[in-house]
Formats: sequence, C-alpha cells, structure tokens
Amino acid sequence: MASSKCNDLVGDTDFIEWQEAEKQFKISPRGLNIVMGNNDHYWKLFKSENGSEVAELMQVCWLEVVGCVENARPGTKYQVGFRVALKPNATGWDECTAIMVAKLGKSGKMIPIGIDLSQYYGKGLVEIPAEPLVVEVPQQASPSEQKISFGLYEIKQGNWKRGLEVHYAFVREIGSV
Repeated sequence: MASSKCNDLVGDTDFIEWQEAEKQFKISPRGLNIVMGNNDHYWKLFKSENGSEVAELMQVCWLEVVGCVENARPGTKYQVGFRVALKPNATGWDECTAIMVAKLGKSGKMIPIGIDLSQYYGKGLVEIPAEPLVVEVPQQASPSEQKISFGLYEIKQGNWKRGLEVHYAFVREIGSV
C-alpha cells in the first residue's frame, strides 16, 4: 500500500461472512484494506439505518479498497463486486474511470474492468461493476489457487474525490466451471 499502515484500515477476517442463502462471501468495510481508512479526514465509518457498517469517503485523491477471500470452492465460478452508493454531494467522479480488478491465487492473471462511477449519482445502492467480473476456480485448484483477491482503484486522475459509500464487497457463487 502507498501510505503508512497507521492510517490504513487493515482488513480483519472476522468481518468476512459466508451467507448461505445468497451463496456469497460478504466482506464488510472492516474486512477490507482501505488506504487511509483509519484517518477520519479521509474516510468515516458509520452505522447505516439497518445497523450495518458503511465506509464513507470524505476525500482522497488515491482510491484503493482491496480484499480477498480464501477457500473458494474448486470447480466454481464467482462474481466479484462492491455494493456502493454515491451521496448527493459526491464530487470528483465526472472525469475519471475507476478500475476494479480480481485475480485467482498468487500468480493468477488480473481481470480488470473500468467503471464510470459518475453514472451512479442519485441511484441509491448499486452493485459494481455493472458488467459481471467473473473468476473461475478450476476443479483441480490447489489451496493457493482457492484465494480470490480483488480491488477497487482510482489512482491516475489525481483529483480529489468524495461521497462514495462502500457498504460491502461480495464474492458470489454463480455456477460451475
């Protein structure tokens, strides 16, 4: 990570839960690594109306929110994404493309998708990316190949961004390989 560890929110596996009904891993904000996430000047954690925790972006010019799940089932396809919202006062998203990436295992190939977050102004909670980001775990996957890593980034534009709410990330089963 680009910043000092004391300012980063470092993911805690206690905040990653398997939801059987949805067939997904749900990763709450405290289960994610968020650059500058432990500094209230940049990010704020709060409880939503339903009691779940939300990470609100106060201001950053370097967006980096990453996570991983281990023990993905061999022979399974997973959709990876985030459940987010843009607040009415969100700024800095009009002329930049965020990138979401995912990969399988330590040496897996990165799968990137560009996301125009400005299209979500005023839309409430949405899942991103709109185009499914799919990771396939081979039937004969070794234990190291059963780890799915992912991230949401905007690091090129260099402008200040604010108003993004990260409600959770998900790694959802969508079928067999």
